[in-house]
Amino acid sequence: MQEKYSNGFYSEVYRVSPEQKLWFPRSDLVRLDSSSDKNWFARLFYRHKIASLLFPNNFIEVVGAQVDPWERNFIYELQIGDTTVKGLRDREHRLFSKMADVPGEHSKFSSHISLSSKGRKVSICKCGDCIAHKEFHSTNDLEEKARRISAHMMKIGIMPPFTDLSDYCLTKEGNIIFFEIGSFEEKKLEMHLSSLGEKRSENEETALRLLKRFNVLHEESRRIAFTSGVAGELRLN
Repeated sequence: MQEKYSNGFYSEVYRVSPEQKLWFPRSDLVRLDSSSDKNWFARLFYRHKIASLLFPNNFIEVVGAQVDPWERNFIYELQIGDTTVKGLRDREHRLFSKMADVPGEHSKFSSHISLSSKGRKVSICKCGDCIAHKEFHSTNDLEEKARRISAHMMKIGIMPPFTDLSDYCLTKEGNIIFFEIGSFEEKKLEMHLSSLGEKRSENEETALRLLKRFNVLHEESRRIAFTSGVAGELRLN
């Protein structure tokens, strides 16, 4: 059984197994997610790759992704009386990344986060690691720094989860690093990158190319959701 590294409300993170290390030698961690969208693993990879290309010091480095099962049509049919209900089955999506150079207690801090009555993640755990890490966040004013950096990113269409203390931390180099992407506005981002014209850097050129692939997959996911009649079950952002 794989060793769990951390977990949140919607996904779990494990240390990569020896077998997974063969597929992705540069990976340290794998995030497990579930979605009925067969393209989710690839779109998740492109989102993170684009963000890290544009802000290399502020996002984890992803190195690969997988989906299981790989079947093109993973559909179930359920007969209820005279009615046939059809839907898409969930698949396991895996995002592989390098370990971020942040304090070791962050993984436990993230696992111990609670959900407030207002739906915001808060830390109320009194264990030593959580108390020490909350102090680390406070001493380094990480919440305000994350807010300022996010405001800059949101101007071009990338919004990190800056209100969630478990989704970012400070590296030894002194950079705020995000482990997730809150929302991804591909049209806004494409307009920004396209407007740069010949001034685009190599990273920005690569990001634009990956964004076009992302858009193709996004449209395919929408089409599949529409034709299967279960659009509400897919994550389309």
